[in-house]
Amino acid sequence: MEDYAVYLQKVNKYYGTKQILVKLNMIVKRGTIYGLLGSSGCGKTTLLSCIVGRRSIDSGCLWVLGGVPGEDVSGVPGPRVGYMPQDVALVGEFSVRGAIYYFGHLYKMSKKNIQARYEFLKELLELPRGHKMVKNCSGGQQRRISFACALVHEPELLILDEPTVGLDPVMRNSIWNYLVEMAHNNNTTIIITTHYIEEANQADKLGLMRNGTLLTEGSPSELLTSFNTDTLEDAFLKLCKQHESGIMFNQNVQENYFEEEREFRSNSFLISKQKLTINKNIRRNNLKVNKHHVIALLRKNNLQYFKNLTCLSINILFPVVNILTFLIAIGRDVNINLGIVNDEHSLDTCNSYNRENTTFLHNHQCDFQQLSCRFLDDFNDEHIKKIFYTDFKVAMEDAIHGKVVGVLYISKTFTEALRERMENDHKIDNETLSLSEIKVWLDMSNRQIGLTLKSKLLAKFVNFQKKIFKDCEYLEKLIDQPLNFHYLFGNEKEEFINSMVPGILLSVVYFLTTTMTYSVIIQDRSEGVWDRSIVAGVTSAEIILTHFMTQSFIVCFQVIEVVIIAFVVYQIEYVGNLFLIALMIFLQGIGGMVCGFWISVVSKNQSMASILCTGMFFPVFLLCGMLWPLESQPIVLRYISKSLPFTAAVESLRHIMRKGWNIEHFEVLNGIGISLIWIVGFVLLSTYFLSRKR
Repeated sequence: MEDYAVYLQKVNKYYGTKQILVKLNMIVKRGTIYGLLGSSGCGKTTLLSCIVGRRSIDSGCLWVLGGVPGEDVSGVPGPRVGYMPQDVALVGEFSVRGAIYYFGHLYKMSKKNIQARYEFLKELLELPRGHKMVKNCSGGQQRRISFACALVHEPELLILDEPTVGLDPVMRNSIWNYLVEMAHNNNTTIIITTHYIEEANQADKLGLMRNGTLLTEGSPSELLTSFNTDTLEDAFLKLCKQHESGIMFNQNVQENYFEEEREFRSNSFLISKQKLTINKNIRRNNLKVNKHHVIALLRKNNLQYFKNLTCLSINILFPVVNILTFLIAIGRDVNINLGIVNDEHSLDTCNSYNRENTTFLHNHQCDFQQLSCRFLDDFNDEHIKKIFYTDFKVAMEDAIHGKVVGVLYISKTFTEALRERMENDHKIDNETLSLSEIKVWLDMSNRQIGLTLKSKLLAKFVNFQKKIFKDCEYLEKLIDQPLNFHYLFGNEKEEFINSMVPGILLSVVYFLTTTMTYSVIIQDRSEGVWDRSIVAGVTSAEIILTHFMTQSFIVCFQVIEVVIIAFVVYQIEYVGNLFLIALMIFLQGIGGMVCGFWISVVSKNQSMASILCTGMFFPVFLLCGMLWPLESQPIVLRYISKSLPFTAAVESLRHIMRKGWNIEHFEVLNGIGISLIWIVGFVLLSTYFLSRKR
């Protein structure tokens, strides 16, 4: 029983509806080299991932180093196994020495032992200089570094997936000699896949695999004898042809296998209901946290975030660029071209009129002169450019073609009609009433610009009338509407930008951290670093925790950036506690981080993650109440909106900034509570989906 390192019986594995491993049987004895041969796509890599505990089987029996992968007794995943995948599976920002030290720390080795192994492996594999970054090494050098990482802790079971691809014949021969020495002198069990069939002559046992099935097993000499060939390549070709034609083959070798199986059964070590056992073990182990793993992962994360100049610049500059873009582009007064047609007086007349004589008292009555000129003179605004026309039709034509936003028209008898309107309002006819009006035609296709111009014109006209009343010694308040407004929060001149700042601050930090998180993690996963770390014993909880710790620091820095820019540099008004404002922004950064982690888990690749993130962004952004009030939404949609990640947080931050509310108010506490619920929810979902992927 103790002679077996790996035992598989009738193992089946599916990816969806496609079956990858088909009733596969395999036995590997301790202290031997097992060469696994087969064409690309035959299931070799999937088989190895099941052996190292990275994937669970769908049915059959799988036993590794005394237990089921995932059990503590097996040490798989963990320090008893060394794994080199097909891909290099190393962080590009690692130095050669740093890559080996990373895996040494994962395997809980002391610095002294890691250094000793590094020196040995450097000579054996002719590794590049220790400070050279992995991404700057050649393909062959990267594979040798990857191989060294699998050997650093001298494991009991060594799994090598195409380790000699891209290496020169001399180096391949040196590696095989070392593997033979490890197996025979150190009792190390080695399973190796290779495209170079003839180099597998040094293996103790070979398994020939095709279409998810192990066609036969045996020593190189047994296979050569069975197929009466001089080379393993010829033997493999004959075997494939026999398999395609359905001929029974190599009966003696199969009988030897079943004899070993009967011996294994006699020890009562056949594991039943294994898939259920694996899943339970994985779910339990995913919650473990080991300080050695945490320290090693933190070092890796720091390299990825802070030695990658592109990633570092994005983390530092993007929040600044986004906030500055908003503050510079949004909330300022609109520059408007306004067409003016004054039929009462020419432009030259208005330029030379005497303002003091436009309104005067005569026999205790107020008289008016050139009021159109006075109105236009009072109508000064740096953001409104007055363009004068002598022909009303030309002015309207320019408005239709977008050269001016509106046309203001003053009739020939405006002053006389306005005087009659003020003095004889109860006797005035409709024609005189119409002539006393200043008529304005507006382009309302852009509502914001149209409403801005309308508001400015109304304010200018009211101010114009007040000055006339003052000159005539009338009561100015008669001009005001009989509504007296008082402001509980804010003021009459409240700027539009103030209502948008809370949503912009939260959304920028949220989605930048989302994008940053899923980009780094998917890169880890696509390059194989994630899988390789898990095979070394790293748990899902450790991955989540270390990313949380690293990115929390980055989020803190981003929060400080946006707070300084918004409230110190641009001096956005706020009346609440600045620390509470920063806390709300920080919570959204953490929320975006865990959302990004969830996206990285459920997405197959970077493209899918980008689409998912973009698809989430617009509904959440549009429904958060930043662009348009929630009160305008249908009642059902309003409740949905309030449950989204940062809708309640936007309202809470607005209450803090504009009303000075603190955490004692339910509306503020509600935003914090919903943010925390989303954070916990995304963490639980991520952990669940990670377990499912096993």
